[in-house]
Amino acid sequence: MQVNKIKLIIAREYLTRVKKKSFIVMTLLGPILMAALMIVPIWLATKDKDIQIIEVIDETGKFINQFENTTTLLFEHQFTNIDSAKANFYDTKYTSILHITSVEQESKVKMYYKKQPGISTIQKIKHTIENGIRNIDLEHKFKITKSQIEASKPIVDIESISLDIEGEEESKDVGISTALGMGGAVMIYFFIFMYGIQIMRGVIEEKTSRIVEIIISSVKPFQLMLGKIIGIALVGLTQFLSWIILTGILYSVIMAFVVGGDMEALSQGQQALDNPEVQEALKSMGGAESLTPKAMIDGIMSEIPLTKLLVSFLFYFLGGYLLYGA
Repeated sequence: MQVNKIKLIIAREYLTRVKKKSFIVMTLLGPILMAALMIVPIWLATKDKDIQIIEVIDETGKFINQFENTTTLLFEHQFTNIDSAKANFYDTKYTSILHITSVEQESKVKMYYKKQPGISTIQKIKHTIENGIRNIDLEHKFKITKSQIEASKPIVDIESISLDIEGEEESKDVGISTALGMGGAVMIYFFIFMYGIQIMRGVIEEKTSRIVEIIISSVKPFQLMLGKIIGIALVGLTQFLSWIILTGILYSVIMAFVVGGDMEALSQGQQALDNPEVQEALKSMGGAESLTPKAMIDGIMSEIPLTKLLVSFLFYFLGGYLLYGA
């Protein structure tokens, strides 16, 4: 008999909440927000990548061998004056003109552009010029050439490997593990707080409306609270599982039709990529395949143990919620 009463309370708490408009709205909005958090930053990062074909006007003559091409920055030195370069700018393939007038420790360099370059592009150019000035200074003072500096730079790759008590090894990415840990902790706290508050709110509403006086005449306080805690826990699990399913569907659709689309149209400036010299330079530097967002996301997803993550999340959420609710 007691079990039947608890079941009735659980069903009442569950059905009352899942039928609310706020529950339906949050269930639909949650996956959109989560999918956006996963995909939008990567999409923006790749969309903001612009190829810059830079015409370098170096009046010092010291930077001729200092600039190195990357997948997004292509430097070409031209032995002409700045006035002539600016006059013919829009008749050339160049997207920017880099005008260098000194190699002092605090140098000001002017950059003329057709289309404003991104912040990351400006920072790369700034870093390249700073390295060039440092290399020139070292060569002048200590007779150390750029090739000697490059040869002295060590390349260290630390692979993080988990070793269990049985001697099994598993390679793990520390950055991804840390991000997952912090993100999971924040989400568990948020869900426990949100659904724990619902228990308190339900008790306050019933006490204010004096319904609790009628309920207590039929069931014991322990049965009432147990039914509330379990019923609201099922509401949380329903919403959480709905979010997982809907987020997975949204993620697949967006990856297929937006982020996983044509790399050239999405990741680079189309006008620059149409230039055969740019395409040839990209191929010589390993190709553009590695820049695709799909490859980036696939690499991250392969490092995430989804099943273990979901089971652990549910276990700690339920444990924390039941402790908090009780």
